[in-house]
This record gives sequence, structure tokens and C-alpha cells, in this order.
Amino acid sequence: MRKLLLVCGAILLMISAPAQNERTQFNNLLDLRQSLPMMHVNQTSAMLFADQGAWHAYSLPARSSEYGGFNGPVLFHEIGYVLSGSFARIGLTIGDQPVELSAPVSTYTPGLLTQKYTMNGLSMVQSLIFLDHRAAIIKVEIRNSGKMEKSLGIRIAGEVRDRKLPLQSADRSVTVASKNGVFRSVVISDWNVKTVIKDSSYTTTAGKAIVLGAGRSQVFYLYQAYIPKEDEAAPPVPSVMQMEQAFAKNEIRWNGYIGNILRNKTKWLKQPEYRKLAIKCLVTLITNWRSAAGDIRNDGIFPSYNFFDGFWAWDSWKHAAACALFDTKLAEKNIRSMFDYQDEEGMIADCVFSDSTRNNYRNTKPPLATWAVWEIYLRSHDKQFLQEMYARLIKYHQWWYRNRDRDKNGLCEFGCTNGEAIAAAWESGMDNAVRFDSARLLKNSDRSWTFNQESVDLNSFLYLEKKLLAKIATVLGDKPQVSAFNKEAAALKEKVNRYMFDAATGFYYDIGLDTKRSIGLQGPEGWQPLWTGLASASQANRVAEKMMDTARFNTYLPFPTFQADHPRFDPVAYWRGPVWIDQAMFGIEGLKKYGKIEQADSLFHKLLHHGEGMLDDKPLRETYNPRTGAGMTVPNFGWTAACLLRLLCL
Repeated sequence: MRKLLLVCGAILLMISAPAQNERTQFNNLLDLRQSLPMMHVNQTSAMLFADQGAWHAYSLPARSSEYGGFNGPVLFHEIGYVLSGSFARIGLTIGDQPVELSAPVSTYTPGLLTQKYTMNGLSMVQSLIFLDHRAAIIKVEIRNSGKMEKSLGIRIAGEVRDRKLPLQSADRSVTVASKNGVFRSVVISDWNVKTVIKDSSYTTTAGKAIVLGAGRSQVFYLYQAYIPKEDEAAPPVPSVMQMEQAFAKNEIRWNGYIGNILRNKTKWLKQPEYRKLAIKCLVTLITNWRSAAGDIRNDGIFPSYNFFDGFWAWDSWKHAAACALFDTKLAEKNIRSMFDYQDEEGMIADCVFSDSTRNNYRNTKPPLATWAVWEIYLRSHDKQFLQEMYARLIKYHQWWYRNRDRDKNGLCEFGCTNGEAIAAAWESGMDNAVRFDSARLLKNSDRSWTFNQESVDLNSFLYLEKKLLAKIATVLGDKPQVSAFNKEAAALKEKVNRYMFDAATGFYYDIGLDTKRSIGLQGPEGWQPLWTGLASASQANRVAEKMMDTARFNTYLPFPTFQADHPRFDPVAYWRGPVWIDQAMFGIEGLKKYGKIEQADSLFHKLLHHGEGMLDDKPLRETYNPRTGAGMTVPNFGWTAACLLRLLCL
């Protein structure tokens, strides 16, 4: 009998214990209780929730005037335009008396926003998810928790910030047309509604009182869709059954994301504080996800919804490599979104937008596309995707040698297509880096200029591309290309190690185009030969010494983008000293590649414990101060999330 009781107890424990990937373990990783700015969230630190690639987002109410609804929507198709402070606030009356809403218990669960209001004898729960890439659903459940029957009046009210935008009402819906699309809110209930519009606001009321017996509840829904004007048609409004199914599917999908991440049994993911960071990285990437719209033909991820409204090449490669850890199909779309605009010569644009006239072809970005495609394949094992991308990747790889190797010696330079030095610096991804202070731009042709400086990071990336293109060729059975790419890689490795490694200082440097002499400035480009596997063991040892030097790169927050012991070091000047987490990822993964696990782990531990937003509810930032760990510049930054996620999972 005792044995039977023990077995039954164990079964009950298994049933009641939360699954390791259950999303409710990760509530409120970010604080979304935010009043929205008046017109735009771009250039602000506003915190928002979006999902499924939707182009609109919401936050949770922060003050009493906002109670009863979710703040928003914010429209990303219009550069973070705040359409409404709160488009649909629920108000209640009992008899003729208005119910004063209490401060809600607000929760941001991955993939779900909830608000719980509790008044005397009455409760209201509002839950918001995204049905798909265009629409959100708000479920409202009102419960009579008292002992007496209640006669309930229900009112839904809202407004738009711009009084010039006219509201229209028809068929249980309120619609407003903005500059680039239409937003529509529909009441789905088993009672009739009446809507009155006055200027820029509206009020929708239930056509009759809702009688709730003791312990009884009333459920209704709001369907809210933002439809970019380029869409051919608005999606149909779902049925109540479809909406209930959507909530179940939402939970399954998000638990699947979380499960895919947490199945990586690294030492970091064994600890709750680091698991929480991993899921904060996940929600940051998903909130930045946008679906195809306008001239954007495939889904991708914004660098940040606060400051950006397009996809950037260098960011997209990192986003894709991280997305492969939880959703390989989304990762593949990230790649396609950039290659959709590969030009005839093979160049990939720096960035692409829903209005393609804004696409930037003045420069491209460092060649990490093949790395990202290979990282996706390692998890998807999708040969068809490799085949789809193979020729395009080769074409892009060869573009560099046709357009960025002025002296045709096999060592490339960063450059541009229009003769602007700033565009050439942008091409490196390190916009104002100290290493380009003395670089001069040289004209090669009407569409090609390059710096008079051969860059070690660029050639390290091209080496890695050759090695990975050989691997892709192996998978696809293209034997001649396997041999060709491996031969090219060996030749490039020899050149980088001969010309770009300085034995006297033990570091890799950019070199003069004509002189082949080191420029003598140390930055993260110097550890890219470790990340790409190009360095010899002895060379890696020398570089690692500099990386571990507390006066140079092992600062309070490690991996500054310029050596901290140099007079031109500036801890707050973008690429002249601040920490960028992608460069930290390259450094940590590079050290591990050469067996320096202890050093890599010690540096990563410092990043996690000294960087603002890593282990609290603040957003992940674009840059960090290496002296203080303070987060700087853009919040909710995609590649910070992507690179941290990789470091935690791999």
C-alpha cells in the first residue's frame, strides 16, 4: 500500500510540476508598463509587444487613465507611429453606476499580454495575442465573483492621436485609415452593439444589459488588424472557435520556441538567471520580427523597433544564425529578405525597406551570409535551402574580389559604390572606427571605390566563406568547387598570416594597400582570425594575451571596440571604444575554437554580470560602456539578443 501511495504521489507531482520549457516561468522579463509618446516611438526607449511578424504593437497601461485597455497600437509601417494611446478601453457599469477599475495585475508572458482587474464582487481579465502577421486578438472575460446577480453595462471607447484621421464605423467595427495602411477593431460577441463617433474618438456600447448570475462570466473578443495598403485584401475576421484555437496554438508555439532553446544543455542554461536572459533574447528578436509587406518580399528582423524600419545585411546574418536555434524557417526568410535584392553583379544592399526606393546600395556589409546559411543548415538539414542559396552565395563572394581588391593580390579592402568615405566606413560595419581615421578612398571604377587599407576582418570573413562554401559544395556534390574553394582558402590564410599578423606585438592588424605595413591600431578586427579559424595555435596564443589584458580589452565590461590603453579610446563614441556584443561573440567563440575555454568563460561571465540589462528587466542595448557596463544607444537591439543567445546555447 505504501509503495502504491509513493507511485501515485510521483505521478501527481509529474502532472502538477511545470514543464521545463513552460513560458510562465519567464513572466515580465521586460517591463512593458509604458505610456506611449505622443506621435512616434522611434528615437525613444518605448517598450512594446508584437509577434508573428505583425506591423503593429502594444504596451501595458502605466496609469489610471489607461486602465481597461492595452496601449497602442504603434504602427511600424509608419516608422513607429503611435496611432492611439489606447484604441479600445473597456468600461463597466453595474446598474447605472460606473465601476472604477482597480490597478491591474499586468503580466508580459512570452507571446501573451494579460491584465487582471479585481473590484468588489467583479473581476475582468484581458488577454492579448497575435493571431497572425496582420491581426491581434484581445479576449475579455468578466466574472461575477459575488453572491448576487449583477446587471452589467459594457462600453468600449477609444481615440486616435491625429485628429485629421477620420474614424468610420460599420458591422461591429471601427476603422481608421492612416498614411500607409488601415487599422480595424471589431467587437465579437453574442450581443448587439451601437457605435457613436465624435471627432477623433468613438464609443461602442452593448445593446443590452448583460445579466451575470453569481459565479457566472461573460466572454467577448476584440479583433484588431493593421493592413498595409499594399496588401491585396484584408483577412477575414475569425470565428470564436478559431480565436480560442489561436490561444492554444500560441501557447504551443511559444513553448516550442522556448523548448528549442533550452534543449541546449550548456552550463549556462542550467542556471535560472541565464535561462531568463536566453528567453529575453528570444522575445527581443520576435518583437523585432516583421513579415513581408510593401516591397519587402520575405520576413526579417529589424535591428530595433525603436530606431529602425528596415532590414540590414550584417544584422540579418546574425539574426538568422540565432533564429536557427528556435525557428529555422524564420531564419531562412531572414536570408531571403536580403538576397531578394541582390543586384546583377552579386552585391547585397546594406539595407532594404518596405519602400524599395530607400534601399541603400552605396555600400554592402561584411560577408557573413554564407556563415548564416551554414548555421541554419546545421539545424534544419535542409539541402533544398542550401541549393537555393548556393549560386547566390558564390556570386556575392566573387563580387568582393571584382570590386574590393584594387591591386588584385587576393586581399580585399572595404569600399563603396559612390565615392563617399562614410559609406566605405559603413561597409565595414564599424562606422567611425579609429582604424579608418587616416584611410583614403581610391577610385577603381565608376561603381567601385576602396580604402587604401586591406582589412584583416574582411579577409578573415572571406576565408571563412571559402571554407563554408566548400562544405556546402560537399553536401551538394559539387566536387570541383570543393577543391577550388579549399585551395583558395589555403592561399588566403597564408597571406593573412604573413602580412597581417605582427610578431613583434602579437596581434592582427589592417595593413596599408601599397606598403603592406601594419597600421598599428588594435581593435576587435584583430581577433577575427581566431573566430574564423585562420590563425595558427601560436598566433592565437599571442592574440589571446591581448584579449585578456585588463588594460586593453579585458575591461570592466570586456571587448571594447578599440584598445582601452590608447589616447584615442573613447568609451561612449560608438565604434571608438564601446562594447558591441557581436564583437564579444566573435572573441568568445574564437577563444573556444582554440581550446581557451576558461578564458572565454571568464570573459562571458563578466559580460553577463557587468552589463546593464543582462540579468534584470531592462532592455538589451546596442552598445555598452566598457568602463561602467551601462547600456547605451538603441534599446531592444536585435543582434545583441542574437549574439547573447548563441553564446548561451552553444
